[in-house]
Amino acid sequence: MPCHKFLIDGLYRTGSHMLRSAMLQHPQIRTLMLEPLAKIQKPNNARKKILELYCQYHGFTLHAQHGIKNNAYQYLPKKLRIIRLNRNPFHRAISELIANRRRTWVQYKNDPGAEVKPFYIGDLEFQRTINTAKRSRQQAKEAIGDRPVLDIHYEDQQERWNEVFAEVCQFLDVKVIKVAPTTKKQVVHPEEIVLNYSYLTEQFRDLLGEES
Repeated sequence: MPCHKFLIDGLYRTGSHMLRSAMLQHPQIRTLMLEPLAKIQKPNNARKKILELYCQYHGFTLHAQHGIKNNAYQYLPKKLRIIRLNRNPFHRAISELIANRRRTWVQYKNDPGAEVKPFYIGDLEFQRTINTAKRSRQQAKEAIGDRPVLDIHYEDQQERWNEVFAEVCQFLDVKVIKVAPTTKKQVVHPEEIVLNYSYLTEQFRDLLGEES
């Protein structure tokens, strides 16, 4: 049986590169490492690109922030299965703001990565990042509707990778194999980079127990 057509849906910094790097090693799955819709602004261009991707690949990625901006969600085929990536909103926002400073969105295991000087994150900047992500996430969920969804949590990808990838394979009806991602977490200790990390954990402590 061929792999089901699928979409990897998620906000920035929820583990899409990690998942795709493993999918690329699966002989039954044809997908792309990068997000093909990131630079498309016009809705009609998004429609054409989605049709092209649907014909050429089993699946592709759409970050919610891009999909809302170019109206790509309204053009998704009804038969797509959705792999929805989730992450705690506090840690996701910290990761996004660090990645913005580094100007690096993916890091491979043999790559030392770009250095970034320690910096402060202002309350307003952090809250704006949280609010934008929350709004994009909600709009994406509404647009996806009743399509089949597999929810994956970033924390599970980090802690029980083999089980998570097995769930993905089963969801797509392909052979379950063991493969290791070729990417790695960019920042293991964000408190060493964000100078007011402790302050932010106190100010936004209600977010620490939430899921995206």
